[in-house]
Amino acid sequence: MFPPFNAQQVLEHAPVSHGLEVQLTPIICNDLDQLFFDRVHAFAPMVPKTRYLSLFKRPEKSRQKKCLQYAMWTLAASVSSQFHLIRMDLYAEARQLLNALDVENQGHPCPEQVQAWILLSIYELTSNMCNYQRGMVSAGRAFRLIQLMRLNEMDGPNYAAVRACWSGQGKGQCDWIDYESVRRTFWVAYTIDRFTSAIDGLPLSFSESQIFTRLPAPDSNFNSGRTTTTCFLPELMDGSDPERVNRGRDSSPFIQSIVVATICGRILEHKQLPRERRQYSKQSTSENEFFREHQALKELLTGHIKILSMSFTSMLEHPDPMLIFEALATQMAVLMLGETIETRRTGTDTQSMQVAESLIMEHQQWSLEAVHKMSMLAATIGQINCFQAHPFTPIPFLVSSRFCLRHLGLNDAYRNLVLGITTALEGLSSVNGLAQSCLRQINFEHS
Repeated sequence: MFPPFNAQQVLEHAPVSHGLEVQLTPIICNDLDQLFFDRVHAFAPMVPKTRYLSLFKRPEKSRQKKCLQYAMWTLAASVSSQFHLIRMDLYAEARQLLNALDVENQGHPCPEQVQAWILLSIYELTSNMCNYQRGMVSAGRAFRLIQLMRLNEMDGPNYAAVRACWSGQGKGQCDWIDYESVRRTFWVAYTIDRFTSAIDGLPLSFSESQIFTRLPAPDSNFNSGRTTTTCFLPELMDGSDPERVNRGRDSSPFIQSIVVATICGRILEHKQLPRERRQYSKQSTSENEFFREHQALKELLTGHIKILSMSFTSMLEHPDPMLIFEALATQMAVLMLGETIETRRTGTDTQSMQVAESLIMEHQQWSLEAVHKMSMLAATIGQINCFQAHPFTPIPFLVSSRFCLRHLGLNDAYRNLVLGITTALEGLSSVNGLAQSCLRQINFEHS
């Protein structure tokens, strides 16, 4: 768990609408809009640009749209030195509008409200003016709204009833772009859930078995409104529909981030669930189940690494923030899986201990390869504009450094990676509060 920030508390700020209206000239609003779609949309692609530019420019916007717009501007201002001074005012206004909307809605949340909470949670998690704990609470609020609206069942057997709950009670007010926006809203929340849970091993908010929402469509379809049907997550992960799987893997970095997030989530559950199952089943049965699941995860992760390896060299030469983050998260998953098998050294029968020791030996070599790759990836962070880096880049750095700190005596590569991670986080910490927190945590655990 991170130590708390000694940061300014902003929730109690007085309303700043009047002052903001003076500052937010049409030119500034246009610049903030452009910043959002240039730097934020890549990791939170929920809002269709064309529709936003046509609907949100109207002076008679609904309260829900106004909440979303201020949340978008808040995050946009946080990834720009030009508007850094007004980001706290934008944030305070967005919070005030959302809190008022919660009171007025009388139990009828809407997609824009969920999207606004998601964006504010990202801001709070990564801002050096808020704190990580508040960001997690805001993310949890968004997750609960998603569950209440059943956005995880968008394309399930009861899809008509689910959509009617928030799309005008079945009056046909929503079109394919609206539904796709809601799908993407769920998947952005899903990735936040998986990646933030990796920090402290927190329980996951969304169960894979309860997801009946199709994966995001390509950006070109999303913006143009050209309808298409994508596969479900199990089809992509298990390869049960090869044609759709190929389209899914090639479509966008967003799909790849969902894949990596899913692998990380499965590893977290793999680490947590066996302890519970042992209370209700025979020891040998539980151990066999653990090793079968472990092997399946290793094969899944190996397959994903092969896909990434095809573009690894070009990634180092021409760093793309989204692809770098996905590659870092993939190597983090290797170390997470290695740590999981290391927990099986004790408390098992002789045969299981032998299997565990054999797997540990395999993972030591695999982990070293991951450490070497992560060192190369960490070196590329300095080539990326710190405002354009994925906001959750510090997470794989923190998780991986913890693994390295526990293995310093095995190989110099572990120590070298900690140094490389420290350098990368120092470069990000001027604009990313999460990087500051991770840097403090690494120094605390290393001391």
